[in-house]
Amino acid sequence: MRPATAISTFLSERPLLTTFVAMHDPTVVGLIAAAGFDGVVIDQEHGAMPISVARTLILAAHAAGMYAFVRPPDIRRGSIQDALEAGADGLLAPMVETFEQARALVGWSHYPPEGSRGFHPLTGASSYSALPGGPAARNASLFVAAQIETARGLANLEAIAAVPGLDALFLGPGDLSLSLGVAPDAPELAAALASLANAARSRNIHAGTWVAGAPQAAQARALGVRWLVAGGDAGMLLQAARGLAGDVRNVLA
Repeated sequence: MRPATAISTFLSERPLLTTFVAMHDPTVVGLIAAAGFDGVVIDQEHGAMPISVARTLILAAHAAGMYAFVRPPDIRRGSIQDALEAGADGLLAPMVETFEQARALVGWSHYPPEGSRGFHPLTGASSYSALPGGPAARNASLFVAAQIETARGLANLEAIAAVPGLDALFLGPGDLSLSLGVAPDAPELAAALASLANAARSRNIHAGTWVAGAPQAAQARALGVRWLVAGGDAGMLLQAARGLAGDVRNVLA
């Protein structure tokens, strides 16, 4: 069962802690739930993940009582449709750079009259016929976020934030640093996050970003950012494995 509280409602009450998932085993999702995360962002953009695998991970997240976001490989209509029909609670759309792109994203994500999406009663989107209220209820609970991660997207931040039906702006600091030609810890990125948080606040929508750990999380929270994506499954595994291997090898040496 998907969580009973809509993501926007959750965020209005308290911060939301999620992490990226690129590994294909649903056991990973269960472990993340056991670690105390509120949800996962299933990464099709960088994870080389087919929608059949993403669907399995969504079901695993719901079985664990977590939210399941999907970051699709792009913002084409088919990619959006696949992620939502698989049952995603929310979308994190990559490389959104213009008002027109964000408006198309919102339209493809919602059923009429808010959008142009087609309805089927027996998919993950409708909880396989178990969703009370039909399309209207799904429109109300869906969470659509635009990821700002290029210089062009940052320049169009205010216009993107003004798109009706958009639920959140999300800063992607890694690609944004490359696009701006600055270091990952450059002050330009902190300024970009502050601008994003202000734009979201002015439109009464939510703000999110990726963080590597507690120091970045503290900086984001000080700016009013309530949705944090902390690390990712592969990075956590590598970090823990390196630490354990190093500790044991020190003993063996």
